[in-house]
Amino acid sequence: MKNYLFFLFSLFLLSQCQSSSESKWDTQIFEALQKLEADKILVEIKIGNEDFYNKEVPFGGTITLNEPSCFVNLRNLDGGNVVVNIEGHEWYMANEKKILFKGGLTETKSLHGSFLIGRKDKLKGEGYVLNDGNFQLKQLNNEACIITVIGTVKSPFDDAIIKPIEGFIVWKKPAPLTSNERAKTFFFN
Repeated sequence: MKNYLFFLFSLFLLSQCQSSSESKWDTQIFEALQKLEADKILVEIKIGNEDFYNKEVPFGGTITLNEPSCFVNLRNLDGGNVVVNIEGHEWYMANEKKILFKGGLTETKSLHGSFLIGRKDKLKGEGYVLNDGNFQLKQLNNEACIITVIGTVKSPFDDAIIKPIEGFIVWKKPAPLTSNERAKTFFFN
């Protein structure tokens, strides 16, 4: 009985931590949208409780939208790279564009996807895939592309390397979307 109560309490604490992180992000995302210029990207992601990217090095990116998928690819001059992909029949019509992961596999029934993150550290690369947790495409339109992530990541080269990840990406008025009339088919707030 003690173990069962401990387990329930642990789940409660985890849900509280996740919801407080997400509400904190809402404020930070709003502030970023106020400060960023058009077509500028803020990548605010922590891995192992440390900022994964140097905030002074700007990101650029591409967004590819079509019926079966949404593909976001971000890069910076230091060799940083974030790739987010959502796939599924009429993915853009789903109420929530959140992809859940357990043990590196997608748990969401109607949508599938991937979240890859990497950087160059001097001469060697460091990269991870989302292992447990979720990422969510919260907004995609002329005004912004907003993505959040929380959970754990794993090295694709060493299963023993697992680290916590949390953070968000804000791309204000993404040029690939503002100049593409066909993209409006896939927009949502």
